[in-house]
Amino acid sequence: MRVANLNSPPDETRWHLKEVPRWGGGVHDKNVNYSVGNHASMATDTVRCNAYAEKPLSACAASLAGLTQQARAHDFDRPPNVAHDRRKQKATGSDDAPAKGAFFYTGLTEELRESLVEYTRLAVAGARVDGRIELKEHDDAKLLRREERLTTLLHSAVDNYVYAIELFDAWTASRAKSKTEVQQVLRGKPEAQQLEYLRKQIEMRVLGLGWTQFATRWSCNKDARIGTVKHLTELLDEIILEEVSLTRLKRLPTEAAPPQDRLRELKQFGTLDADAAALECKALFSVEELRAKADQERQRRLAAGISDHVGDLNPDVEPAFDQGLVGKWLEILWSYTVKKGADKGEKKLIWTTGRVVRVADGLTDQRSKRARTLLPAGALLWAWEADPEFEEAAGEQWMILLPRKWKQHQVYGWRYDPRELVAQGTPGGEQGIPRGDQGIRA
Repeated sequence: MRVANLNSPPDETRWHLKEVPRWGGGVHDKNVNYSVGNHASMATDTVRCNAYAEKPLSACAASLAGLTQQARAHDFDRPPNVAHDRRKQKATGSDDAPAKGAFFYTGLTEELRESLVEYTRLAVAGARVDGRIELKEHDDAKLLRREERLTTLLHSAVDNYVYAIELFDAWTASRAKSKTEVQQVLRGKPEAQQLEYLRKQIEMRVLGLGWTQFATRWSCNKDARIGTVKHLTELLDEIILEEVSLTRLKRLPTEAAPPQDRLRELKQFGTLDADAAALECKALFSVEELRAKADQERQRRLAAGISDHVGDLNPDVEPAFDQGLVGKWLEILWSYTVKKGADKGEKKLIWTTGRVVRVADGLTDQRSKRARTLLPAGALLWAWEADPEFEEAAGEQWMILLPRKWKQHQVYGWRYDPRELVAQGTPGGEQGIPRGDQGIRA
């Protein structure tokens, strides 16, 4: 095979890239010419090829690989097997039109065809090496993305497990055990607080215990009944019946459900290779690993004030304002102005601990000796201890707390202190939080 001089300037008879029309006479010619233009625009500086123009052009590895495959399949030796113009064929009604040669025959001269075949034969080895390198880079990048995805899934699983543990503790301490108790809690509350209570009770079972068969949507555009107080109440009643049955059988869960126990099972497509098997083994997180990471994350969330398990451990029904509160430790959400640091002058809401000294009877108690009006029955004389960290001295103050602010994160919201939960035997109540770590920005 004779190799043409590729550096010689093109003559009138030689095919030239600049002289190729953008569109051809037939469908096949149009597609070929358009593909040639795309190849010219996709050229890179990896491999030089001077066969098609006056100044050097380059061919990318994908183009060389395509030429190699075409040469190996003898695609250049075959005439086209498609109709170039169906309109003419339909007009003449004849299928005996002579088949024209492919672009390799009609668009290139004999000299250029020989040069192209020879160049393909010489460049195939380097193209294969470049292809292997690019394939390895592609596999490495794909493996890196899988590892990043695996790390993301691990963090998500840890966060979900922490939330499941918090819900399980809340279920252990303050779950509704009967329909009557649910109606008692919902009675007299606004709809927003009723929905909040019902959703929390359902999440305790669905996420904390792993009872996904009771999972539901909180709203639906097609069905206005979904997510209403009536719908969630009926669902919670059904869950409570299931709890009662499992209690009789002594089959209630004793710990929070790990997140991977609720992962959807996917079908396997294709053959599982060694790399995929190794990644799949890594993706199956053990319960011990999740529990250790969840404990660390939970401590961090508690220290940062993100989580507040004290509110979950408190009962859902507020205590009565009677003499039974005397001597009880209560937390009240107090507005505090920062006096030091970068946040100086900024207001924060912090849970302040104090002890109930007296409960007003509505007949004799006054706010001060100079006051002329009596305090309403149920007002609390609340005394707090000195706190050097916040530069507060010990003191006491009459407080009028509202039942609707029980366990609410708003000014003068109130609840039991963790030490009071320990005295009542509430599970998890011994995990008290320092007052300074419970603050949330107003």
